[in-house]
Amino acid sequence: MKLDKPFYGIKIYTGTSADVLNNCTFNSDYPLIIHTGLWENQFPKTMLQFCERYNGPILIAHFAMFDISFIKQLKNRPNIYFDTSPAICAYQRYLIKKNNGGFIDSNGIEYVEDMYYKLIDLVGVDKIIWGSDYPIGDVSRELKIVQELNIENADKQALLSINAMRFLG
Repeated sequence: MKLDKPFYGIKIYTGTSADVLNNCTFNSDYPLIIHTGLWENQFPKTMLQFCERYNGPILIAHFAMFDISFIKQLKNRPNIYFDTSPAICAYQRYLIKKNNGGFIDSNGIEYVEDMYYKLIDLVGVDKIIWGSDYPIGDVSRELKIVQELNIENADKQALLSINAMRFLG
């Protein structure tokens, strides 16, 4: 198949399938964005083996649901990145309303900014890509959170653009 436009990557939305990614094989080196969520086939544990087999860059969406075990197992793989979209919605849903499926580790998270600090502490700033999940949430407020984080300006630039460019190659 010949593509007339540049092709940058693939998004896998696991919510429409009963299959889990661990049961799938996908041979490519295109960048992948993988959705995580509250349905069983969207739990990070259902994609761990897939992520360990895939050689191209992978962006795990939605803070990888703060599945700390999953994050720790993949944080040192050079092809794995973690997305922050949408921080405000995740904070309200999973931490304030406690609709978190029982596996999100909220220890040390009191404010939405703490979600960033915790992920930075777990994987380092170079493995995180800011995301808006547009049209969900408020992009301006999401962006302001990163701009006001108590981190170096170079780290903010990494979160907001440099890491995404590296991910896309």
